[in-house]
Amino acid sequence: MGGNEKENRLPEFLNMDRLQKLQDNLAKALDLAFVTVDYRGRPVTEGSGFTDFCKSMGKCEDCMHLCSRCYAHAGLHATMAGSPYIYRCHSGLVEFAVPLMVNGKYIGCVMGGQCEVTGQAPALELVVPQQTAWEEDPTLSRNRSSVHKTTYEKLEAAVRLVEDILRHL
Repeated sequence: MGGNEKENRLPEFLNMDRLQKLQDNLAKALDLAFVTVDYRGRPVTEGSGFTDFCKSMGKCEDCMHLCSRCYAHAGLHATMAGSPYIYRCHSGLVEFAVPLMVNGKYIGCVMGGQCEVTGQAPALELVVPQQTAWEEDPTLSRNRSSVHKTTYEKLEAAVRLVEDILRHL
């Protein structure tokens, strides 16, 4: 990060309406949730295809703070690795971060996922140490059981697709 704040604002580098439409279409086509965040993990677009579980989590200030921390940490991890990062969020769902770079500077990330992976998959890192005790809330528990399930292979293909699209923005 570094530099002045103005250098890190996504709307100055990308057409946000086009980015929102892209996210909305990806969410519908891939049955995954998407949001674009700035380098601090703060959403700069509306969420696309968010699960009822994550919408409910977003109503809790402490949970939303953890979501932002996950976004920020995952984005930095992806940037340092130089490639997208697939991880588990604070509630245990599988998500991914695809960094947005402008002139070699990390300005934000497209986050995707909010799913469970079925079948064979590598162990995925919990991106922040805190976990949400969603099991204790009946609404969250009910909503959690309806999140999208996919294979790791399909998730990796979605990540590659998003990465390829972002390279052409």
